[in-house]
Amino acid sequence: MKIQLRQICLVAAELAPVIDDLTDILGINPCHIDPGVGQWGLENTLIPIGRNFLEVVAPVTEGTAAGRYLDRRGGDGGYMVITQGENRDTYDAVRLRAPELGVRVAFERSRDTSGLCQLHPRDMIACFYEIEWNEANDFNGLWHPAGHSWEDKVRQDVSVDLLGVEIQGDDPQALGDHWANVIGTPVNFMTPVALYFPAPRKRGTATINLIGNSKETFGRRSLIRRSNTTSRVDLRPLSGTSTAATHQCCTETCCSRAVQNRPCKPDLFRNSTATTQRICGRTLRHTRSAPAAM
Repeated sequence: MKIQLRQICLVAAELAPVIDDLTDILGINPCHIDPGVGQWGLENTLIPIGRNFLEVVAPVTEGTAAGRYLDRRGGDGGYMVITQGENRDTYDAVRLRAPELGVRVAFERSRDTSGLCQLHPRDMIACFYEIEWNEANDFNGLWHPAGHSWEDKVRQDVSVDLLGVEIQGDDPQALGDHWANVIGTPVNFMTPVALYFPAPRKRGTATINLIGNSKETFGRRSLIRRSNTTSRVDLRPLSGTSTAATHQCCTETCCSRAVQNRPCKPDLFRNSTATTQRICGRTLRHTRSAPAAM
């Protein structure tokens, strides 16, 4: 069974300023606006990072689930972890396993050539989890949420690919075990992986890990503009030492993972070790470690 971390969704009170910051700092281009999210009182924009995607949604009406989530989180931040199953069997396995584990389906859509299932954030403890499949069965190709004309919008001179996402909760051990049981893939607790469960913190998603071409380029961009999102964005160099740049708009610390000369298509759960070079507002500190064993 293979499942790809294909898209990360952030939620913001205002869409345009966050898109402006993310595209400028990360050197990426918007590719699609989905009018279908209007049924939930939202507007959105999708941005490709390599063959994967970053999405930002914002409420445009009162009484939305996204708006309530913003209130609970106390500001902008992570909202959904969205994955792609390698085929319909993989998708069906997760969909059937969820209710057996007491996880409600918040929304689903099934067609002959595709399907998606969103699992309730309360039952997933931290945030929405979504799994999709489509007839192409290609982690590098067709992705319905991004429309059909995104490939010419891909830019990789600064940010190369998504690498992972940090998920927070009151009990990281239980949270990691629960997600692993639902998805059906083992997670090593407190090991930097594509889904990472840190020390106890307020529930939700906190850090997006990216692969980047150079920490210097990202560092210059980050010092020029600060993101309005309260979630952090980690940028890992494509090669070289296991240093990384983190654009951060809060004061929390974290440990996450790096890539050493690896392709930009990580499996959902793959282990390595890393330290972090962190950009906190306008303060830059350096930390180095030996190359990670993969």
